[in-house]
Amino acid sequence: MSYTISIVIPVKNEAQHICACIESWINQSVPVEKIVVIDSGSTDGTLEILKNYRQVELVEIEPTNFNHGTTRNIAIQRVTTDLVLLTVGDGRAADNQVLEKMCDALHSKHIAGVCGHQIVAHEPDKNPAAWFRPCSVPQIQYFSFDSADDFDTAPPEHKKQAASWDNVIAMYRTQVLRDAIPFKSITYGEDTQWAVDALRAGHTLAYNPNARIYHYHHDDKSITYNRTITMLHLRDHFFGDFSSRT
Repeated sequence: MSYTISIVIPVKNEAQHICACIESWINQSVPVEKIVVIDSGSTDGTLEILKNYRQVELVEIEPTNFNHGTTRNIAIQRVTTDLVLLTVGDGRAADNQVLEKMCDALHSKHIAGVCGHQIVAHEPDKNPAAWFRPCSVPQIQYFSFDSADDFDTAPPEHKKQAASWDNVIAMYRTQVLRDAIPFKSITYGEDTQWAVDALRAGHTLAYNPNARIYHYHHDDKSITYNRTITMLHLRDHFFGDFSSRT
């Protein structure tokens, strides 16, 4: 089945990476109708670079209005295609078949979306310990629950596996995301929150690790510490990771 596809990318000061990002998506094996870039106050030349791409529709918001959930919702209102891929300005598709691989997982109308896989390129400016080294043949996985209660009472590890959604590379059925289950206003973790809401509403989610994006942050110890604490808190909030333990 063929789909029409748009892409949404929130950005701020991504002049160093945005060309590689945009070009990796406009050169896919399946066409992209448009790329909605929502910028929250770039001052490094990002906006000037984006004007060179006819596929890009630019939306600008005030930096103080940025929110991981509602900012994406604003951009998604500009989308009229069957599917919308969400990604980030400092990532790039690992090959020219990423969109095709994502679409391959959407073989049923009950599947609300498909999530790909972040990897680290074998490049000298990336930590070699983080380079992508696959150990097994990747398989598409599907998750669904019969009811909200079934999700709520599932073991924390099962819920976490089912809702490990990642907006660095995630494709949605536009109608579901725009009209049925939009992102909530949330400081961080809007993707996981959406996955939980979708699963509790009876939708099926797919994960295709064959669809890959290069994405890397060289974080210092302070950023790593703060991100780890945040993620542990969210895991407990969404899945009861720690509160369920005795």
